[in-house]
Amino acid sequence: MALKKIWIKPKASKHATGGHPWIFSGAIEREEGTITAVDTVAVYVGERCVGSGLYSPESQIRVRMFSREAVEFNSTHLRATLTFARNRRRELIGRHSNCYRLLNSEGDFTPGLVVDVYGQVAVMQLTTASMDARRDMVVRELQALGFTTIVERSDASARKAEGLEGVTQLICGTLPDPLIVMENGIQYHVDPLQGQKTGFFLDQRDNRALVRSLAKGKEVLNCFSYTGGFTLNALAGEASLVKSVEISSPALHTLGENIRLNKFDGSHHVMVREDVFEFLRAEESAYDIVVLDPPPFVKRADKVQQALAGYKEINLMGMKHVNRGGYLLTFSCSGHIDMAGFEEVIRWAAIDSGRQVRVLQRLGAGFDHPRNICHREGEYLKGFLLQIV
Repeated sequence: MALKKIWIKPKASKHATGGHPWIFSGAIEREEGTITAVDTVAVYVGERCVGSGLYSPESQIRVRMFSREAVEFNSTHLRATLTFARNRRRELIGRHSNCYRLLNSEGDFTPGLVVDVYGQVAVMQLTTASMDARRDMVVRELQALGFTTIVERSDASARKAEGLEGVTQLICGTLPDPLIVMENGIQYHVDPLQGQKTGFFLDQRDNRALVRSLAKGKEVLNCFSYTGGFTLNALAGEASLVKSVEISSPALHTLGENIRLNKFDGSHHVMVREDVFEFLRAEESAYDIVVLDPPPFVKRADKVQQALAGYKEINLMGMKHVNRGGYLLTFSCSGHIDMAGFEEVIRWAAIDSGRQVRVLQRLGAGFDHPRNICHREGEYLKGFLLQIV
């Protein structure tokens, strides 16, 4: 099938020819005929085709490129992409884990499509009109890959910019109750329909393992603990004490279930249901390891300065609660704040804390969350392992 064509303005072609996947509406010089969300478009600069992309009629990001060749995003293309992605994940995931991200949108050249795997359950998230129009195709190809239970969690705020409503549904199969998955030998209860994101924060796998490696004999404070990913790893690493602070009662209930599921000694764990900011302002104790993994503080570009102030405050308080020589693991999952901006905030927090702070390691998402090197916006999870002296 011949692809519809669009032409980019010469002055706006640098990003597309350089590999950036997003083409904004203002960069388009002209379009061939009527193009809808079901169409794959070939992108041209003058007489030269620079690749192909998916079209979103209502979005300012009008085209999201997925290939540097003129190819149709059809069942054959998606099947090959899924098979390649699954094989690469299986090479790296190991036999002690059965949950991972199978497709990571632009990072896997499937813009607008995320697929997370929880054992035999696939959870898909469609964030663009072009991928929403391909829902049935995505379901068929996931079924062909062997998934009999498929959940849709297309409830991200990004859908509003595409003119789409949120969708949460069980598409096919039976969802186990409870659904229990394993990551690095630790078991977790996961709720794909009601839990955060698609049910679990799969992007923190490597960072949870890092806490496990550091925890032996240490007192650990896990802020914004959710259902206890960092908490369980600290307990598995034989921490002497772990304190989990979380404002959500259901999340703390699941955390308690996870501790019992893994048969950890509950006497080494304390749960605190409280706002983390309020807790840290009142807390008098210091810890050997403090983990700050808050939800995104900003979802709109015009709120960045407010979010930066929040990140500075939380990191300043976090540093003050770390014992001399201890560690602070701090994260931001706000897409509007890049790594450099996050580091600058931490630098100012360190200055105001009066402590000496060393960066031991930059942290991010695991291998199953790849990022297109030309797409900085895809690096949403940013973090640091700091030593506080």
